[in-house]
Amino acid sequence: MGAKIISAILWCVVFSVSALPVSAKAAEVAPQLRAVLARSVPDEKIPVIATLSRSEELVAQARGFGRKHRDSLVRELKERSQRGRAELEGFLRKYGIEDATELWLINGIALQADPKTLAALSEHPAVDTLYFDETRQLSPEPRLSFPVHGWNISQVGAYELWDMGHSGAGAVVAVLDSGVDLEHPDLGSRWRGPADVGWFDPYDDSPEPFDQIIQADPESPDSQLGHGTAVTGIIVAGDEFGLPLGMAPDSKWIAARIFGPDNTSSSSKIIKALEWTLDPNEDGNTADAADIVNNSWGIVVEDDQNGIEPERCIETYRRAIQGLKTAGVAVVAAAGNSGPDPFTSESPGNYPEVLAVGATDDEKRVTDFSARGPSACDDGVYPQLVAPGTMIMTTNATAVSNYVTVAGTSFSAAHLSGALALLRGAFPDVDMAAIEDALLVSAVDLGVSEPDNSYGHGLIDVPAAYDHLLTPVLAAPTNGAMVDGPEVTLRWEQLHDSRGYPLSAQVRIATDDDFSEATNVTASAASSTSLLWAGAAGLFLCSPLSRRRTRSGRIVRTLLIVIALGFGMPACGGGGGGGGGGR
Repeated sequence: MGAKIISAILWCVVFSVSALPVSAKAAEVAPQLRAVLARSVPDEKIPVIATLSRSEELVAQARGFGRKHRDSLVRELKERSQRGRAELEGFLRKYGIEDATELWLINGIALQADPKTLAALSEHPAVDTLYFDETRQLSPEPRLSFPVHGWNISQVGAYELWDMGHSGAGAVVAVLDSGVDLEHPDLGSRWRGPADVGWFDPYDDSPEPFDQIIQADPESPDSQLGHGTAVTGIIVAGDEFGLPLGMAPDSKWIAARIFGPDNTSSSSKIIKALEWTLDPNEDGNTADAADIVNNSWGIVVEDDQNGIEPERCIETYRRAIQGLKTAGVAVVAAAGNSGPDPFTSESPGNYPEVLAVGATDDEKRVTDFSARGPSACDDGVYPQLVAPGTMIMTTNATAVSNYVTVAGTSFSAAHLSGALALLRGAFPDVDMAAIEDALLVSAVDLGVSEPDNSYGHGLIDVPAAYDHLLTPVLAAPTNGAMVDGPEVTLRWEQLHDSRGYPLSAQVRIATDDDFSEATNVTASAASSTSLLWAGAAGLFLCSPLSRRRTRSGRIVRTLLIVIALGFGMPACGGGGGGGGGGR
């Protein structure tokens, strides 16, 4: 994973942890902050993030709010944050804290204070949790072998969507990284500018995107890399190289520079960047929000030599990511380069709300460096998916060279972000959550049967996900059913899969909404309508197609039908088509 992040503890003088009293009313203090306080001195200024009382109702909506209500969500989040900040104003004035930064996406603030002040802050009734605002380091990538151009794009099926005319137009991907080189010939025209909606630099407030150079391998002076530029190239690059490089070349990118001049960051800057992707110009209108946020970085907390076990689930960013998910934004993260041992998941990839991506090679084998699960946050499958992550040709910062070969789960994550952009372009009215689900259920199962902690759900398969998202459009009448006595007529459009073949459907009908006693009807393109017979006319309800892939690879799509007032279904007529079905 390109930007592995290691927490840096900078204090070494012992100070009693009792400075933070424990009581029923005290805020939760994260372990890393306790470790820092244990070594601090009385006058030391310690950077912290204070989150205020959370809205459980908002958290519970973390996959269902969507784009339609995004503006009202952002307005509610900002108003909630302002109310929380107002509760703390008296405290901040009393202790002379003048430079606190509001973090409205998490209902929090970032500030610096001495241990005594932090002890008082932990007792404030408005404060929920205190985190150490840690320094994060952009780390080296794994070394790699020679590239074979284009194998990665072919392996995940992107070319097939291009052949159908879908190359990501209309999708916007936010890249949170070291920056992006706007001067690159494959990337400049794909930036969704201007700067107020396309670029965020919390360090220098630079007027337009650029990328800083890092040395990807400390032992190799020739390994200079524009990390964010390389990630962005896999997502959106064109074919100036002479051959195509990016997954979704007609999509647009925006970028936040979360790593500063010394290739380090802080937790509060990362949260501000996540916040920025939802409302880039802070005007409350989220039409300029990203569809997908790519995080090719993660956190590894090392033993701090204080006897504290390293943590693998770091909750610091979770509220911010829950806010993005609530707003209908897809969040992708690199799984990490700390494999092959199990229990090597990294945050934020191990949050349940995030799609973590591991790395495979050109023979669809998981790489040794790709991190393994289970997730440290919920014991779930980790990573969620895998994608090509070695021998990848992509763009580089032009100050070094226009193109470079890379390896790491940073670049696997970029493949998934590109796949999401392709599908967003093909299905502009479908919620990102449904597109994410389509990629999960359609992935090519590798390794052991069913999801596992090396390959997750499997290798991303963009054409299969496209097929999954093809839902029959019921045509007549408004609800798609024509009820006349005992006869129910269902009619839908004939659809084709990503390879041009007509789809077939299985229609499942029942009189109860849990389908405990259901009848299946397989419909093909044999006739213009599909006839379903019921014992009596009644309320006709339908849900979206469910989909499953058998171990043999056969795909079954089922349209679930409830006839609410039916008294039995003695017979069912097949047919399908004029119409069609689902695969």
